[in-house]
Amino acid sequence: MWGIGEWTSCRKVETIDIPCGLGQKTRSVTCIDESGRDVPEDGCLQRNRGNSPLDLEICSVPCDCELSDWTWWSPCSQICLDTEDPTNVGSETRSREILRLPDRDGLPCAHLTEQRECDTSNITLAECPVYEWITQDWQDCEPTDDICGGGKEWRQVFCVKTGDITLQPVDEKHCVLNDEKKPASRRACWRECPVDCQLGEWENWSACSKSCGEGGIHLRQREVLAEPAHGGTPCDALYQAKECEPVECAWWRTGAWSTCFLNNVDATCGDGSWYRVMYCISALDQEVDDSNCDPDLRPLSQDDCTVPCPQDCIISEWSKWSPCSVSCGKQGGVQTRWREILAHGSDSDPCISDSELTQTTVCNLHVSCDTYIWQISPWEECTIIDEGVEETCGEDVGMQKRNITCEIDSGIAANETLCLASQKPESHQPCSIPCQVDCVVSEWSDWSDCNQTCGLEAHRERSKVVLVLDANGGIPCPNGTNEERVLYESMPCEGVPPCYSYQWHAGNWSQCLVARDLCGQGLREREVSCQRNDGETVDPGFCVREVFGSIPLSHEQCYIPCGGDCELTEWTPYGPCQPDCGTTRYTGYCRQRSKKLVVDHPEDTLTLCPDLTPNDLLEIIPCTDQEYNYTTAIGTWGQCIVDGPCGGGIRERPTACIREDSRMVPHTFCLSEPPATEECTVECPHDCVVSDWLNWSPCSARCGTGLKTRQRVVEAPSQGLGKECPHLAESMPCHLATCDSFVWVIGDWSPCYLTNRSVNCGSGMRNRSVECPAGEEFGADCARRRPKPPMVTPCELPCPGDCVVGEWSEFSPCSLDCVTVSRRNRSRTVIRPPAAEGGKPCEEVYEEADCDNEVCRLTGYHNKTTDWTQCKPHHGDCGPGIQWQVSTCIDEVTSLSVTVDRCNQSNEVAEQGCFVPCPIDCEYEEFSDWSVCSQECGQEGTQSRSRKVLTSAKHGGRICSDGINQTRPCNIKPCFSYEWLREPWSDCLFDDSFTGCGVGVETRRVECIRSDGLSVALEFCVLPEELALLQANNVVHGFNMSAMDIVTSRTCDRPCPGDCVLSEWSGFSPCLASCFDSSLPGKQTRSRHIVAYPSPDGLQCPDAVVETKLCSNPSCPEFKWKSGPWDGTEIPEREVWCEMEGSSLSNVTGGCLEAVRPPSSVLCRSPLCAEYGSACQTGICQCTDDYQGNGVACYPTDVCRDDAECSEILPESYCAKGGVCRCLKQYDLRDGTCRVPYARTETDKTWVWFVIAGCCVAAVIILLCAIFIVSRGEKGGFQPLDQNNQHPLEGDENDPEMIRMSMLDGDMDED
Repeated sequence: MWGIGEWTSCRKVETIDIPCGLGQKTRSVTCIDESGRDVPEDGCLQRNRGNSPLDLEICSVPCDCELSDWTWWSPCSQICLDTEDPTNVGSETRSREILRLPDRDGLPCAHLTEQRECDTSNITLAECPVYEWITQDWQDCEPTDDICGGGKEWRQVFCVKTGDITLQPVDEKHCVLNDEKKPASRRACWRECPVDCQLGEWENWSACSKSCGEGGIHLRQREVLAEPAHGGTPCDALYQAKECEPVECAWWRTGAWSTCFLNNVDATCGDGSWYRVMYCISALDQEVDDSNCDPDLRPLSQDDCTVPCPQDCIISEWSKWSPCSVSCGKQGGVQTRWREILAHGSDSDPCISDSELTQTTVCNLHVSCDTYIWQISPWEECTIIDEGVEETCGEDVGMQKRNITCEIDSGIAANETLCLASQKPESHQPCSIPCQVDCVVSEWSDWSDCNQTCGLEAHRERSKVVLVLDANGGIPCPNGTNEERVLYESMPCEGVPPCYSYQWHAGNWSQCLVARDLCGQGLREREVSCQRNDGETVDPGFCVREVFGSIPLSHEQCYIPCGGDCELTEWTPYGPCQPDCGTTRYTGYCRQRSKKLVVDHPEDTLTLCPDLTPNDLLEIIPCTDQEYNYTTAIGTWGQCIVDGPCGGGIRERPTACIREDSRMVPHTFCLSEPPATEECTVECPHDCVVSDWLNWSPCSARCGTGLKTRQRVVEAPSQGLGKECPHLAESMPCHLATCDSFVWVIGDWSPCYLTNRSVNCGSGMRNRSVECPAGEEFGADCARRRPKPPMVTPCELPCPGDCVVGEWSEFSPCSLDCVTVSRRNRSRTVIRPPAAEGGKPCEEVYEEADCDNEVCRLTGYHNKTTDWTQCKPHHGDCGPGIQWQVSTCIDEVTSLSVTVDRCNQSNEVAEQGCFVPCPIDCEYEEFSDWSVCSQECGQEGTQSRSRKVLTSAKHGGRICSDGINQTRPCNIKPCFSYEWLREPWSDCLFDDSFTGCGVGVETRRVECIRSDGLSVALEFCVLPEELALLQANNVVHGFNMSAMDIVTSRTCDRPCPGDCVLSEWSGFSPCLASCFDSSLPGKQTRSRHIVAYPSPDGLQCPDAVVETKLCSNPSCPEFKWKSGPWDGTEIPEREVWCEMEGSSLSNVTGGCLEAVRPPSSVLCRSPLCAEYGSACQTGICQCTDDYQGNGVACYPTDVCRDDAECSEILPESYCAKGGVCRCLKQYDLRDGTCRVPYARTETDKTWVWFVIAGCCVAAVIILLCAIFIVSRGEKGGFQPLDQNNQHPLEGDENDPEMIRMSMLDGDMDED
């Protein structure tokens, strides 16, 4: 058979300069016979068809990781004394680079960085500076529409060193490190909108300033409803004046004419004279001296008169002058009066001509139509009052003026006396001149570090902040400041290298190298290097840091076919459990192995292998025989997470594949994986959109003052969180004709027009005008108040000789108490008596009538006031505005509106300022960072983030959403555990199918198996999962695979004939330590024994049959001798061994004292032969020197003399009183030895240790003691135990325990 030696280590080929790469290893291969002697190879070659095992093989020489030297230690991270934590002395680091990667199972790279505490023992550090936030005053509010309303205001917030009066900015991280949150630099604000002056309606004109004469004026005023504010338009003049119509200060007043006294006292008609009273009366209706009246205008106090005769023509008195046709104007107006023919005379000629029936006169001549008002120009620019003063700006240091002129409506300047002097506005006022404010900026901060370590864009920055904004023409701030009012300056970094990218570069594979250039399994290699994007080859450490993914292989196995027909390689070992099982469907993971086709020319494949199928090249098996059912669990969708306030986003839900045992597994086990994310949309707020205002409605009143309303409609209602709709209707007063315009205006009756125009007396018709002053279209309104009076009525023109009477006077007043029934009366006079013969007599000249109760009701009125209208803003839909309240005077009889003076009121409209709050939208701060996931794995993991509401929605603004807190699923993955899979070692294998002996190889599969059955990287069974994910395939990490028992191959021995044959190693003992010396480390021991001794030519036995290794947490053992049954031979014998209590370990070498070993031969079977002072000699138990027997035990001939003698006989004992050996105080006598009591603990600080295997010192002491005892026995002989000097073969044959040393304890009670 072939005798195969152990492979040498892989050694590089001498011709290759590199220290690692392809190499070769050798071993001895000899042909031996059954006795183990070397014989010629022919015999072995014949048995193996001429083939022999390889003695040379191509291999990979391991390349260990090669590192550069350490860099210098970095500067200390702490350069000052941290007063809050003095123990924080900082740290310094150093690093090194990877010069060569580990390859071919070479040693991995050691750590690349080191860190240590800074040594500050020899230096004195200054205290670290303290930093604080500086907050400037808030600047003016900047409205969103740049005019007024809601907006933002800003202030400067920056970090400085405490106590730095220059306010030099520093990096904000210094203030943040103090756990002090940066104060807000922006906030919502409100700028009041300009409020224009709001004036009420003009009141009625006042009475003339003069009761009579010329130069009087009427005044009217209006009140200020809203004072101007926040830069609004100032108020116009509040007073207006106009000239009064001239009124005489005194005039003649006359009484009624007396009866006409006829010149012929006997006549009944004819000419005569009448008289009246005349006096001068003032404008105050008081009689004054006649000298106050114009004598030229003095009326007659006596005049001629005529008492008509029955045949005379009768003319009426003149009517009153009509109102003047115009109230003002240079040309004046016209007044008219008229009279009529009451009865014609007997003559055929007319009484008077028509022209004599009417008179006209000029009126209101030169009465001005103009109204006068103070016209106010805008204020001019504020100027300094006194050029000589030093203060050129500040409060009330200047004066501004405006022009105040009295003007008429036409704009032509008029005499200022026509405007009310007491109400003349001020034309000058003190003013403030704002001082120029120059922009103030801080000092430049220090230059920052480079923002990047490479590239042309690497730069350093410094900044300064605006402390005070420029104003009022001051020196402006420098250009280039951002919206935070920070100015940055940058400069390129010097000496910064370009930015490089790195990638692994793999060269071409070399030819397949096999041993001695033959055929079979070999290796091929290629160069793997790290290349920069500029083509430069650099240290591999750059690619290790920068390139994600595994490193390309630098070598791999290859195969050179040895010829033959369709030749396949051997099956590869089954690979790890993996989810990809090809086209085969398993309910779990699978393993696969493969073969490769070996042909010289691939084109000959079909010819050489016509029956080859895929199954001949690939075999797939499930990782486990157990099958499961799987279901998909789908959670509910979470919140929609968007980047901004609204719009498109992503929402997530937990999905899991659940095995039937409720274990969560990867989704590959389920038929499909439902989507865990989907696009979603957070609806953006849609504010309410309204139309433009529609036209105003008609006025609610028919006369006087009412309300008109206009509306707008909702074109798009608010959606989501949008703003609410503004008010959709608003009202304001409207003014129509006064309610007095709805009272019929009745003209005088016309003369009686005879029906028969050919005669001058008889029946006829007269007419008059009846008009509604508001206009013809309002006739119905006038009729509602009073039926329209008749416009035509029949009349009778008396004939000559008939009686002629005058018009009825007005009815006398009724009683106003409305309690008693009263009467009223009226009368008329006889103008022409009837003729004595044939004349028509006179009608009644006096009549009475009852007063109607309606007259009483005519005095009842009440006021009706509307609610205040909705506030109408001056600008837009919010802010300051105005609202009205309309009062109406109601006639209680007709329930119709009348003028407000009937209700003792002067104004129909009340006005007041009001305010419509502007909508305030909800505002949030930024979301916090996502929290740590609540679970590391499983289906329930969530993480959250939140934000605070800075401003709550008010007054219909955009309301806050529910998205103050957001959550989303996280770490939705199976919870895995990991454990080692160590398969049993294979048989000891040799090359191919050669039978042989010597050194072979045992293999096994070692994998890290995840709890779901997947094979994963070994790191997962060694490191926490999160570190394993980072460290897997990392060349910087390595494991001691031998110590962890995860090696996958090892050499093995198959003894050749004549070689030493050893047993298997026993298992390692428990961790034990000396029971006497606690400083000795704990050890574990294993052993093997020689099964067959070698022949002279065979492989000799090794010296090491016992192995020990250090261990932790040792214990002090208890050992006892054990014995087997006696055999049935002529001289019975038995097996005796040492065993540790509480353990299955037996045959422990050195554990038990040899001096108390039970006999293994029948000649010394009595346990007494194992006592101190006795020995088995030639199969007979005898007492040794200085001991004598008493038939039971051996005891000293003399009592003990000193402690040394006791210590020699009984370790840990002393010579007590009476010459008796006793155990030391801290020991108990147990099983014939002095031992530590069972109840002792470490706190006793006294140890009694027993000698264990592996404690060489203890073993030597025991050996010396045994030799000493044996030698003493041989010198002194043995006293017989009985009369025959032999111990009878008595005792318990089955008791392996030792008899206690009663000879030593005999006198204990005496003490």
